[in-house]
Amino acid sequence: MSRAIRLTRLHAINWYGYRDSFDVSGNLLVAGVTGSGKSVLMDLVQLVLIGHQQKVRYNQSATGDRSTRDLKGYCLGDTKQDMDGVPQYMRQGGVTYVAMEFTWPGTRSPRVETWGLRIEFESVAQNTPKITPFLIPASAKRDDFLDAARVPLDFVAFRQWVESHVGRDAHTGRFFTGVDEYRREMALPSHLNFDRGTLDYLLPAAMSFTFMDSFNDFCRRYILPAEAVDIQGVKDSYLAFRDAQRMLVELRDQGERLERIHGRETARADAERDRLAGRYLEAELKAEAAAEAVEAGRGELRSIEKELEAETARIDQLDGVLGEGNERVRSIEATFNATDDGKFYRKLQQENAELVARIRRLRDIGESVDEARRLRARNARRFAEMLGKLPVDAPLAPWAAVLRVGLPLLVLTRVPWWRRPLTLPG
Repeated sequence: MSRAIRLTRLHAINWYGYRDSFDVSGNLLVAGVTGSGKSVLMDLVQLVLIGHQQKVRYNQSATGDRSTRDLKGYCLGDTKQDMDGVPQYMRQGGVTYVAMEFTWPGTRSPRVETWGLRIEFESVAQNTPKITPFLIPASAKRDDFLDAARVPLDFVAFRQWVESHVGRDAHTGRFFTGVDEYRREMALPSHLNFDRGTLDYLLPAAMSFTFMDSFNDFCRRYILPAEAVDIQGVKDSYLAFRDAQRMLVELRDQGERLERIHGRETARADAERDRLAGRYLEAELKAEAAAEAVEAGRGELRSIEKELEAETARIDQLDGVLGEGNERVRSIEATFNATDDGKFYRKLQQENAELVARIRRLRDIGESVDEARRLRARNARRFAEMLGKLPVDAPLAPWAAVLRVGLPLLVLTRVPWWRRPLTLPG
């Protein structure tokens, strides 16, 4: 989308032969025969944008440097005729309005400003007119500059009409004290945003349309300044710009790093705060849990103490009963031991204990004898088996009996078996 500020209307009220407003849109072609007034409109554009009469080159687009047309001739309508050496004009005095309407890009509610000059000649004898620059933050029509009699508005009525407008950006209609203030305000970035020195130099030269021998001559005469171009300032500015650009890159990098450091520090501080808050909450919850446990323990302790008191009372009661019982037992034992039956009973108890100990000793001896007999019987069998394997003749009858029924009791004696008669059971 284009962001260019466009010229959308020209107002030429009592400007030479014009008394009208012209809409401008797109690429405009101003065409007509010689003397039809094409350069008149071009000079209107110069005057509104430049303002100073000394810098405006009137009618150069038609005659080059030979033009003698001036602002008075445009406002009063110079007829190019003299009477007794006095120039003749179409109007003997009056007010001229020249203005240009600019529209900012936008489709819904575009911003519109009308910049212009009110020029008043009281009579043909006056050579220096009263010029009042103005700004209308809105669009205007031809009839807005005329009264009911189709005469240009006087200053009071025109002032009231201008100051009644308020623009979209809170700019109000206003008048300026001079051309310098008017052009300074118009060139601001908040308005038309242009360089006044460049426009003052290039606009009249571009509108002259004078044919020259070469394009280089045109550039040297109307575009480039007459003196040599000093580019040292440009170099210095460029080097300063490069240094500033490099510094800005470094500062931007430092800023991004500082932002990251700040972000991490903020996250760390938040985490540390959360950790401390968590520890505090943990401690607080543990304290509450401990307090609840202590309270529960105290309640359980009170219950146990009550049970202990009851058990202590019962123990004391049982200790009393047990003491009484022991006392009765001792009394009964003493009484029983004092009788003859008691003494006999004590004697029987003592003898019974002695008999139990004696029986235990005899049982141990019997188990030892039986184990010895079984051991000797096993040895006798082993000996008989070894004897049968010897290469000698020996009576086998006794040993067969021994192997069959076991060693008789005669082997327990000290008499050798071969000297005693053999006695077999059955």
